[in-house]
Amino acid sequence: MQHGYYISYPGYTISKMRPPLLAVVLMLMLLAGCTTDPPQNITNSCDIFVDKGGWYRDAKRAQERWGTPIHVQLAIMYQESKFVGDARPPRDHILWIIPWGRISSAYGYAQAKDSTWEWYKDKTGNRGADRDDFEDAVDFIALCSYEQPDAGTFKVGRLQPVPGLSRRAGWLSEQEL
Repeated sequence: MQHGYYISYPGYTISKMRPPLLAVVLMLMLLAGCTTDPPQNITNSCDIFVDKGGWYRDAKRAQERWGTPIHVQLAIMYQESKFVGDARPPRDHILWIIPWGRISSAYGYAQAKDSTWEWYKDKTGNRGADRDDFEDAVDFIALCSYEQPDAGTFKVGRLQPVPGLSRRAGWLSEQEL
């Protein structure tokens, strides 16, 4: 009685791997392909877009759709998650030692809470949106900026760059890209 599998591809043969080991290897390969590392230099928008090819297209599309400038989208994302797609808030601790639940349901690039993300999916009709997908996250950020222009110290349509600040902070305006 044999307890293994034979998997063969042209030129490769994996033989007699036990089913649990095979499942673990396949699962690790699958998970490794699903992660996205943050950009190498998160303080410079040009470096971010060079490092992550499709991100500029996604941010530009969100800007065209909702009017939120790209540098504002990136600044918010930098503040919320430092461009880590699976970012989560810290855990609470019992007796300062035992990890417990998280202080919030926030998740992803935009650190959107569960209820706010559901609102976004309903508002846009994008039921397949994921908080750890950059395209969905910048669209969410742009929509929130569009929906609540008075919620901060700026109005989206009236944003003015602060001389020297945007270049020093690494956020370039659309004209500088």
